[in-house]
Amino acid sequence: MASPIENTGPVYQDQTSSTTQRKTNDSLGKDDFLKLLVTQLKYQDPMQPMEDKEFIAQMAQFSALEQMKNMAEGFTELKTSQEEMFKNMSNLFSTQQNLQMDNLIFQSVSFTGKTVDATVAKLDEAGKPVTNADGEEVTESIHGTVKAVKIEKGIPILQVEYTQDGVTKSRNVYLGEVNQIA
Repeated sequence: MASPIENTGPVYQDQTSSTTQRKTNDSLGKDDFLKLLVTQLKYQDPMQPMEDKEFIAQMAQFSALEQMKNMAEGFTELKTSQEEMFKNMSNLFSTQQNLQMDNLIFQSVSFTGKTVDATVAKLDEAGKPVTNADGEEVTESIHGTVKAVKIEKGIPILQVEYTQDGVTKSRNVYLGEVNQIA
């Protein structure tokens, strides 16, 4: 015959350890579910076995839990794949831009000594763009020879020497302003 447990004195418990232990025990996994099910089957009364409905409900819950876990893993893999794909696309785009810029620079360097026709902003004596009464920039056409090419912030700029009203002038021309190169 068992003896009752007697109170031998106060019992103290560390609050941090029980909180930590409780957190880890809050999440039950597949293995815990199977252990619980096996334990239930092991200790059931053979004269009053567990009802089929209850057993089927537990198995359905287990199946749903397993499917949700698989979906979560699938979403994690999908997210990782998409992040990798976006990273690769970004690198590819950056590489393509660099190649286009290198090609543009290479082509512009080969412009030295060639004749260009360009439409540029007309400049006043101080080198500022001239505007009309409506405040719009006035443009003019120039025809000259590319004397040099310089690159500023990755943008090729042609230094064009041309004659206007009998005076030889030099100015910077952007590739977007060039109409024709011969």
